[in-house]
Amino acid sequence: MISAALEVLNFLFKNFTFLFSLIFYTILAIALSKSIKKNERIYYWVCGIISAMFIIPMIGRWTGWFSFSFYSVPIVGNFVSEFSSFAYIGHALFVIIMYMGAFSTKHKPVARLMSIRKHLSIIVGFPVFVHMLKRIFTAIHAFGFFTDREAYMESPRNVSELAAGISSVVFILGLVMFVLFLVLWITSFDSVRLKMKAKKWKQLQRWSYGLYAMLFIQAFGLQLSSYINQCEREKMAAQTEQVLTTHNVGGERGGDKANIAMADAQKLQSHDRQESMQAGKGQPQAKQAPKGGHRHHPKRFSLSEVQIDRKTGSLIKMLILLAVYGSYLFFRIRKAKRDKEKRAKRQK
Repeated sequence: MISAALEVLNFLFKNFTFLFSLIFYTILAIALSKSIKKNERIYYWVCGIISAMFIIPMIGRWTGWFSFSFYSVPIVGNFVSEFSSFAYIGHALFVIIMYMGAFSTKHKPVARLMSIRKHLSIIVGFPVFVHMLKRIFTAIHAFGFFTDREAYMESPRNVSELAAGISSVVFILGLVMFVLFLVLWITSFDSVRLKMKAKKWKQLQRWSYGLYAMLFIQAFGLQLSSYINQCEREKMAAQTEQVLTTHNVGGERGGDKANIAMADAQKLQSHDRQESMQAGKGQPQAKQAPKGGHRHHPKRFSLSEVQIDRKTGSLIKMLILLAVYGSYLFFRIRKAKRDKEKRAKRQK
């Protein structure tokens, strides 16, 4: 039973990181709620130090002062990398904080989470700040879609102009989110919040709903862009194969169609090589079956053997996002109606 549960979690972690992180950090936040409330400064300092381990080397590389990176340090490098990845921590904690306002504190798990909502809002800010800095300087090329679209589309990763347009718009939306996030995050610290009037602070925090909406649009847009790209790549591969087959059968050489087909094929192959090099790192080689006349027993089905291609994965992730954010909207509206009914009864 335990091995089956671990297998499911491992499958979710490898293929659906957001869903795994959502489950994992919900359980972790409930378990550590008392500790976080009691030792909030320790948690802030730990998150701040980890953030500095990413930001300082990043500044060193940008300025040319030094090229050291914690990524090269065993174990520590993996931890810093995961800390800066939005899917691992930031997105999940944002959704957990978002969901707190949709349920009643009569339920003990919700009450425990609600008691540290302010603390989680500050904690989540550290990995999100690191991630956004990372994205700004690694995805700045997305502006090329608007400044020099022809040159931008020559990149092997940009197969579909529609997909490239969506991802570029999403990047600009991310910049707006970054500014809004900074305002909400900074005003969550007691040293800043206590200097503000309570009414003004509450009005400002209502912008968090806008941040949640933009977060959904960005996450969904990235997956939609990936899905469209994969569909276009399959279409191009099929057209390329058809054109090349036709020319080979007809004994023709050259021609505009053949040249275009070859260019498309080279572009797809270049992108495939980049993906295979990234995916191949750290992947164990398949074991060969033992030779001889040993009796072979039928293998038990394992989730680790299930392979999900990028197109299917993007489609499933979009459905997960719709389910998560759609259910939040349902529960939040339901709670608002119930709260309104309770206030009406009290007034009577």
